[in-house]
Amino acid sequence: MSDMKILEGSTDKLGATYDGKGVNFALFSENATKVELCIFDENDNETRIEMPNRSEDGIWSGYLLGAKPGIRYGYRVDGPYEPEKGMRFNPNKLLIDPYARQLDREFEWSDDFICGDAKDPSVRNNADTGKIAPKAIVQDPAVLASVGTVEKPNIPWNQTVVYETHAKGFTMKHPDVDEKDRGRFAGLMNEKVMQYIDEQGISSVELLPVQAFATDKGVADKGLTNYWGYEPIAYFAPHPDYGDPVEFKKMVNAMHAAGKEVIMDVVYNHMGEGDAHTQMLSLKGIDSAYYYVHNQDDKTQYRNETGCGNALDMTKPMARKLAVDSLRYWAEEMGVDGFRFDLATVMGRGKEGEPVNRDFDKFHPFYQDLIKDPVLSKCKLIAEPWDCGWGGYQVGNFEKHWMQWNDRFRDDTRRFWCGNEGFAAKMAQRMTASDDMRNAGEELSPSVNFVTAHDGFTAKDLWSYNEKHNWANPWNNTDGAGQNNGTNWGHEGYKDEALDEFRNKMVRNLEATLLMASGVPMIVAGDEFNRSQGGNNNPYCQDNETSWVNWDKITDRDVKSAEMVGFMARLRRDHPVLANANYFTGETVDDKGTKDITWVRPDGQEMSGSDWGASYAKTLSYVLAGEKTKKNGEKADDDFMIIMNAHNGPVDFKMPQAPNGQKWEVAFDTAHLGVEKLPVEKREVKNGNYLAEAHSFVVLTAVREENRIKDYSKSKDSVLAQMVKKHYSR
Repeated sequence: MSDMKILEGSTDKLGATYDGKGVNFALFSENATKVELCIFDENDNETRIEMPNRSEDGIWSGYLLGAKPGIRYGYRVDGPYEPEKGMRFNPNKLLIDPYARQLDREFEWSDDFICGDAKDPSVRNNADTGKIAPKAIVQDPAVLASVGTVEKPNIPWNQTVVYETHAKGFTMKHPDVDEKDRGRFAGLMNEKVMQYIDEQGISSVELLPVQAFATDKGVADKGLTNYWGYEPIAYFAPHPDYGDPVEFKKMVNAMHAAGKEVIMDVVYNHMGEGDAHTQMLSLKGIDSAYYYVHNQDDKTQYRNETGCGNALDMTKPMARKLAVDSLRYWAEEMGVDGFRFDLATVMGRGKEGEPVNRDFDKFHPFYQDLIKDPVLSKCKLIAEPWDCGWGGYQVGNFEKHWMQWNDRFRDDTRRFWCGNEGFAAKMAQRMTASDDMRNAGEELSPSVNFVTAHDGFTAKDLWSYNEKHNWANPWNNTDGAGQNNGTNWGHEGYKDEALDEFRNKMVRNLEATLLMASGVPMIVAGDEFNRSQGGNNNPYCQDNETSWVNWDKITDRDVKSAEMVGFMARLRRDHPVLANANYFTGETVDDKGTKDITWVRPDGQEMSGSDWGASYAKTLSYVLAGEKTKKNGEKADDDFMIIMNAHNGPVDFKMPQAPNGQKWEVAFDTAHLGVEKLPVEKREVKNGNYLAEAHSFVVLTAVREENRIKDYSKSKDSVLAQMVKKHYSR
């Protein structure tokens, strides 16, 4: 430090900014009385420098002349330790800069991080965390800029197929990824991985949280770690275990070069600092009273609307600024295409100056900041539209700029395929973009359809277990959802190959329902080839083979299932009448009186009002008229007929005449693996009837001859098939 000098000078640019001669450091804390910048050498020896300047609006700053990129630093912030007022300043705790672009290490739990004394939380815990806390690393913006930027693909919603996966777990077991790249951003750039994503018809890869995160005490005490990552501690920094900022940007560029988008799952509803009395890592020590929502009748406690111990107070301008600035960074400098907001309703709670009112407001300033921002307003914004607080379920209640996770689609789809009576009408609503979520006057549905997510059973486990099996987690199998709307079909867990293949067909039914429905589909990585988690429906702390994508367990039957699911996604992509994110109108689309969608009974006749009330009906079938697409300025698409049979026995369907006058042929049938690869003459429907097997999903198409551009019977082995042959000889 002998060649460096701290200079006064205010700035409104928070974080650490290198200008070629030195670094400007700036931190916001409204209530602090003293802020020290702490610089660490290669041996973790610490030099403390008091920040010389505080602006009227609470920005503490100083310029360190001679400082260069690569310096590791943190802050110590002092002020009142008065928990009864929400104040918890403790200079014994080294704090992460909220604007840090990179951390030098992962967080590892220690009781030293606890802010108050274990016996008396009203007293500071004086244990010093300078040696063990993660440190921020000063970045050189020129290095990140040198990576370059590949133009974003800007995929419209009606062409979007989201693939939810984990940046680490997706490649940890992948045999074609070099060991040094497994579990890292670099692994996602692997040629075979990219080819597989493309073959599966995926447009947008959604990564579970990749912003640096912590592991809480309850998990750490069991020798486990936070795998999902929903405990953020640095909103600008990638999680150190996955790679550095340059590696992340290279991964995004590779995805863009392949025509794929990157969507980040982000957590701005809370931070990984637990409740009011647990670990102090960043905002809790910087200004707990400002950043966190407190119980108004007892400010020694946080208001826990997230189930994670705390909630960020987005009524505060600097809390919103932190969120918006970091989102801008990922979108603008890193190239990220969109964001899925965990517990998105929390950020829409409360009004500034009215601390008691924590009602949800869809016009909340935080949401308005996103919509008005010139960069973020062009990104894909996806809400998880619920939280743990009162009035937290807000599915369908976000503004038109948002897409929303649709748990109604998940639940109704599962109940229908379980064979429950009375769900045909519900499934009709779900297959046509869920009009119960419709924004007034809007044609675009906000529904992001899903049948599974990271949270819950995999698709295979949904059909293999009636009960959750979360004994490997710390909570004695009390965590995770108890009601999953699935069935084990008479036997808990694996039994034999015949039952296993039936369950695989049921998985294909779920995926077919998802990919043929209007709205935006979200697939969970591995569902397409029947991935199991052994019945664990909440493996948030299982950073091991329970959660990692099990490429090494894939069989030939799994390959065929994945190939069929990939075909479904590509079929959707190639046909506008299927790749539909808008609502149907029931209006005619040609001069023959053909409707855009026609609901038909198994006898081929159009359904009447009384048919919808038949509780015993467990089938749903309808015709989509390709002529509908002409309204969008496109040429007429092919016609399609969808058949969903959830009965225990086969149902013989009499085929109605195709609107375009062509013959019906099978596009795919979940009961017959590989039929989609047969030559045309072997897929044509004979004698005007089609037998839909029990528990099956069938799609038939009447192809206009001018549209017949593909012969799937000549398709080569998929990347997945090649991988299994090469590495596992199955």
